[in-house]
Amino acid sequence: MFLGMLLLLLALAARAHGATDEVQVKVAPVKVKAGASQVVPVTVTIPRGWHLFALPALTGQTQKPTSLALTAGSGITATTLQMPAAKTVHIDSLAADANVYEGTIKVNVKVAAAKTAAAGKQSLAGELSYQACSDERCFFPKKLKFTLPVEVVK
Repeated sequence: MFLGMLLLLLALAARAHGATDEVQVKVAPVKVKAGASQVVPVTVTIPRGWHLFALPALTGQTQKPTSLALTAGSGITATTLQMPAAKTVHIDSLAADANVYEGTIKVNVKVAAAKTAAAGKQSLAGELSYQACSDERCFFPKKLKFTLPVEVVK
């Protein structure tokens, strides 16, 4: 029992000091007129003390860069228009510079509905692929799934 309590306390202490890579994705529902398109910001929140790797990769950078993908729906397509500008930082544990994202970033996605798209609500499946690191350590690459609610209106 003592060991269990000790492990719990250590986990809580690590979490309190930012030892987590719990990246969050938020996206608001969007309405798109059939035959039109709309740009939708996807908000990615990175915990304090952590960063996600970005493109372009610098020489010698082997960590997985961040990417965002969406699966098309019935008469709806979604494409990533633009990843935000990266910040170049020196990472002591890698003894190298790297392009990274920190804090909160917005990824612009273009959602387009075909002229023939049926009116109604759909959910597009999304996936954020990333590798989170702090100055001391890196987690293995992860894939975070999310949904983008889309309503096609005539």
